[in-house]
Amino acid sequence: FEDFSNGRGRIMKLQVLISLTSLGALVALGAFYARSFHRNEKLKIIIYETDDHSTSLQMFLNATERVGLETTVVGQGSDFNGFGSKYVQLMDALAEFEGEPETLIAVIDGRDVLLNVGVQFDHREFEDRLEHFVGVFGELTEEKPEAVLISAEQQCCVAALCHADTPDFYFDSVSGSRKNRACSSGTEDCPWQDNENVKHWQSMMETKAYTRTESADASPYLNAGMMVGTAENLINLIQMMDLEEREDDQAVLSAMYLQFPDLIVLDYE
Repeated sequence: FEDFSNGRGRIMKLQVLISLTSLGALVALGAFYARSFHRNEKLKIIIYETDDHSTSLQMFLNATERVGLETTVVGQGSDFNGFGSKYVQLMDALAEFEGEPETLIAVIDGRDVLLNVGVQFDHREFEDRLEHFVGVFGELTEEKPEAVLISAEQQCCVAALCHADTPDFYFDSVSGSRKNRACSSGTEDCPWQDNENVKHWQSMMETKAYTRTESADASPYLNAGMMVGTAENLINLIQMMDLEEREDDQAVLSAMYLQFPDLIVLDYE
């Protein structure tokens, strides 16, 4: 998968789903899933797209049909009221899989992601890459069975983080309840500012990435364009986000990633 832009000036590349030529690190559940998932077992895709006539969406659906990945589209015909609109649309679709703990769900943004699968491909090679994909997923989430794996990028930060000093600006560290709302990045009341807040967020995320990977080449910053986990874990994460539609989801998720480390793991590579 390649995520080129999410409309907030973020450019990133994440190897997080099934690519014919490369299959990157997947997502979020733990060693149990690394042991229990095998070839041809369940992996579902939910894609958020409000446009009824999106060319990029049709390209994506054509690719998933070729490889046999079940894909659900949510949000078509709905109003986009802010970055939080996606999560309103996701809940009903995720609920369909809530009683299936063996099913992994990949949630992606529709306009920014391509599935790199050619017209002709080797089914056996695809199955091997799927098995590898699930294995890497298990490694990344081995000690965090409630986590969701989220994509990462090289650029920081969304404008909303310029207006929040620390992760506990958004969340109470004890109860996990929301304290303040994130502004909507790019709007008149939420402009980009190169201030101390940004430097603080950068430092926290870079330190955490290096501690986990011991690599200066890791992509340290959370990107909200792609996430994977079980329906139960995704629903729990969204409910804890308690996001209003106008809020910047990436700002809120970045705070959760730093403040509640058992809930979110990043794919740094």
